[in-house]
Amino acid sequence: MNHRSLQEEYEQLRSQLDEAYRAPVWQSSRIDHLADALADVERQLVHSHASGEGWRSEPAEPPPFQGAAMNPRHTTASLLPSRSRT
Repeated sequence: MNHRSLQEEYEQLRSQLDEAYRAPVWQSSRIDHLADALADVERQLVHSHASGEGWRSEPAEPPPFQGAAMNPRHTTASLLPSRSRT
């Protein structure tokens, strides 16, 4: 199974497990089955990453600029509105 298929199966199982936990009465055998299947898919995903299948072929883009907090020229004081002194 390729990496994308594993991710899709993981999301589907995760959704089913969330749904099972939201049920008014928990069906423990269903929850156990889903948790076991989810753990198996997680192991396969780890193996997929270790073999290089899940890695991007190009480097990820750097995070976008986050505003003044990321700019060392700005201080907290420079961000506050100035008070007029009379």
